[in-house]
Amino acid sequence: MAISESARCRCRPLAVPSRSAAAVRRAALYLAVLEESKVGFIYTNGDPRGRRHYVIGGDAQMQSSTLWAGNIMKFDAMYETSHSTTRGDDAAWGFEASLPNER
Repeated sequence: MAISESARCRCRPLAVPSRSAAAVRRAALYLAVLEESKVGFIYTNGDPRGRRHYVIGGDAQMQSSTLWAGNIMKFDAMYETSHSTTRGDDAAWGFEASLPNER
């Protein structure tokens, strides 16, 4: 999958907390790929109560209106995993395929 020439990146830098604030950081990245699609990534680190915790994940939203006689085809997928010293490890995933065309 090639990134289009007009690929956009919307990044949020990691927050640098003050010494009195809880150490919670977040970064997100979204990229436009091809003509009608995008992928995204997210990372968080920290816990307001000062415990070790992180979440990392990604998603893809793929869409095409040119592959099947002008009809729209969509596919969305996501995966996320987390780790916590107090709650253990968790993971979540999901996907959806659709043909959102009116007849």
